Amino acid sequence: MELRSFKLNFAEGRARAVPATDEAGAPFVEVAIDLVGAEGHAALLASEPLRAWFGERAPGAAVRSISFDLPRGRALATVRAPGARVEAVRVDEHACPELFDLARAATPTLRDLALRVLARRPTRA
Repeated sequence: MELRSFKLNFAEGRARAVPATDEAGAPFVEVAIDLVGAEGHAALLASEPLRAWFGERAPGAAVRSISFDLPRGRALATVRAPGARVEAVRVDEHACPELFDLARAATPTLRDLALRVLARRPTRA
């Protein structure tokens, strides 16, 4: 299974994975895979370097969420500085390839967690 995109919601303690392909390599046609509870915690823990990357560029700001569209090379984060409103920050891969290297380093863990959740889904007859 290859991931197409994922969203890390640090503010809510959850994540979501959207596969591009299933385990057989065919296009993934099911709904996105929500990682909550233990899987959500593990996903956010594995993605801490991504939050740290944004945190280094916005000291004192809380990183609320980060989403990655890997094929498009696009990331979108929501951050909130103390006493300020939530702001969206877009980052393109060509401008910051090191961020996308970190994202790709986290995808095996996110994929494995998504597979664990997917295995618990009821199968269709």
